[in-house]
Amino acid sequence: MYIRHGHEFSSYIGFRQLNNTMWSNPCLFLYSKGPVSRAFTVQFNFQPLDLDYEFDKVGFNQRIRLVIVETMHPEKIAPWSEQNTVLAIKNLGKQILADDKISFRYLASLPKNATPLLAFKELKQTVLTFDQAITAGITTDMLLMLLIKQMKQGQVDVDGGYKNNCATSDLYLVPKWSAKGNFQVAVKVDIKNHVLQLHTKTFKKTLEKRGFGLVGSCLKWLPKSNGQPLFKTGGVKNHRHLTPFLSVEELDQFEKTKIGMMNDLIMGLSEQFSEYFKILPTPCEVPLIHYQRPKLSSADQVWQVLRENQLHFVASSEQPDILKMTRFLQEKADKSAKLKELKISSTAGLQPVDGLNIQVVADIDDRHYICGSDERVIQHLTLTNFSQLMLNDKQDDLLADKSFQMMLYQLVIKREVMTAQLQIPSEAEISAASQFQYLLLDNLADKKEEPCLQVTRLTISAAGKLAFEKAIFRESEAANTELLKTARQIWESAKHRRSDLVGAIQRRETLFTIYGTDLITVPDMPKLKAHLVAGEGENRVLRRDLINSAQTMLTDKSGQEQLIQKLKNLDQTTMTVQQVKQALKPRWKAGIMREYNNQFFKDTGVWLHIPIRQRRFDAYWAGLYGMGLLELQGRYYYFVGNHQLIKKKQARAIPLKQIEALDSSQPRTDIQTIFQAFESLLQVNFVRFKQYTVVPFPFKYIREYLDLERHREQEKTQ
Repeated sequence: MYIRHGHEFSSYIGFRQLNNTMWSNPCLFLYSKGPVSRAFTVQFNFQPLDLDYEFDKVGFNQRIRLVIVETMHPEKIAPWSEQNTVLAIKNLGKQILADDKISFRYLASLPKNATPLLAFKELKQTVLTFDQAITAGITTDMLLMLLIKQMKQGQVDVDGGYKNNCATSDLYLVPKWSAKGNFQVAVKVDIKNHVLQLHTKTFKKTLEKRGFGLVGSCLKWLPKSNGQPLFKTGGVKNHRHLTPFLSVEELDQFEKTKIGMMNDLIMGLSEQFSEYFKILPTPCEVPLIHYQRPKLSSADQVWQVLRENQLHFVASSEQPDILKMTRFLQEKADKSAKLKELKISSTAGLQPVDGLNIQVVADIDDRHYICGSDERVIQHLTLTNFSQLMLNDKQDDLLADKSFQMMLYQLVIKREVMTAQLQIPSEAEISAASQFQYLLLDNLADKKEEPCLQVTRLTISAAGKLAFEKAIFRESEAANTELLKTARQIWESAKHRRSDLVGAIQRRETLFTIYGTDLITVPDMPKLKAHLVAGEGENRVLRRDLINSAQTMLTDKSGQEQLIQKLKNLDQTTMTVQQVKQALKPRWKAGIMREYNNQFFKDTGVWLHIPIRQRRFDAYWAGLYGMGLLELQGRYYYFVGNHQLIKKKQARAIPLKQIEALDSSQPRTDIQTIFQAFESLLQVNFVRFKQYTVVPFPFKYIREYLDLERHREQEKTQ
């Protein structure tokens, strides 16, 4: 589960070659061994972690009976499931018969010791062993998903037997924090292409007689409500729900996150189905080729470029909302201490002026949108995105708003694109950027049409001059220029991964392509949870243990004696950790309390304060911080994590990008050779707010250039 680099460890997914087969789209995965157990990767929306496993076919067959059910009447599956004690079910889809009739196929698992299958009119039932299922095209992904559904959907009845009433093909877990009322939030669990996926879904209440209902900790499809609320899939206007990726505040919060849910699934498989495996699902280790935690470039680079300039706010029309927002921004800019410090003045009007302009528009398609020119650079601020800034005005400095600050960054970048000259990047960043050319391929055609690619290439000189080239590439036409030949090479190498192609960079004769993947990094889930359990506020401790640990410490006598006296003054002999903290009101960053916390954990296994974000626990976090390069079965991936420790939560996972050296006889050497310069292009602070960027920053300039060109074309047509 770790990636080793010196003493650093990090969780990743990888893929292995099993039986001479390499899976092309892996993530966090489970590896199976033997001819019937295929590689299995795990990803929820986006997460990796390596797990080895091997099914025990004998153990599986002794406990599970697999049945394929075929019928032209899918409404009969529910009563069939109830009568035959189905543990879990999987919809295998439709099948068109010779007479154009449609047959529905299902895979079900039943207990081996259950009564013989009951005959059911208009249903064909075929019992399979493990090997027969694999031969019939059933994958181990499906079998593993059956075990997960059995574990989560089923319940023990009053007679001690296991039942999965209303067994549902899709598994929707309902988090403890899930919203109630007119909508319900659930996390869909699935396995596709050897990837375990967790996606947040929103359900809205329905008055229909059938729908999804809450049963235990899952949403199941119910043929009737029995008086309980029913829901159907579909978003709720103005409500967008995401399940957090990670929280280390406390155990309860951890368990509500995707990491907590993933840990629960993996541990549950090991605890409940050990007899089904020769090798239980366990994490693997993958070595890092390169790892570092570089500093993020300073935001001062932007402010130095903006210093002593004028910001002119432009109202796109005389609509009241537009005028009101324009006046509001200009007044806020006038009052901004930061802008005054930088000697940046502000004005407002109905027309742009020479210099830097911010045009307030209704939305991005506002017909009054003005593109601007080299002399009159215009960045656009939409009411759609910025109206909350005015509604929630707390008299803060305008630059305290993250979105407005990023808009100023965009304004300077747009000026750089228009003038074809870099200003924000440092000399070192320009030097690194000038080592490559950057290519972006956009397919302008519909899915059913022949690909029509707009190819854009950016070249940066050592002096920071920008040169953009554009061309149209079609597969059926000859590539008669160097740019089109390069585009064809990139496009043909992508093959079945074209939708994941992010872009390409070129260094002299070598091309490197960059792909998005489903892989993400994960922290050490079991150890995190173990420390959170040890730090629960409801853990009970003895006063004598608290005193003994204080007496054992090797620290300054005065502070130690004061602590011991406070502990002796506690009025209870047994209390919770939360009560101890309320009584002591400790400052955990102080040296003596940090040492005392460590000593008490060493003596009792209980944390008074959870310290897992301290540097000595870096092994748990290496995949979430800094940048790294790794090799998985001959393919190369990099990740770009946070540049500093998370506070207590992380909303989203850290994805892996794949980097490939085209037509290279020594890809590892070629990628390692360029990676130091490559990663320096990810450390800038002007693309993502106070974060690294996940692709080299020149791609931002290509996107700005293309956006500008698009609006110029629209302006011409108007």
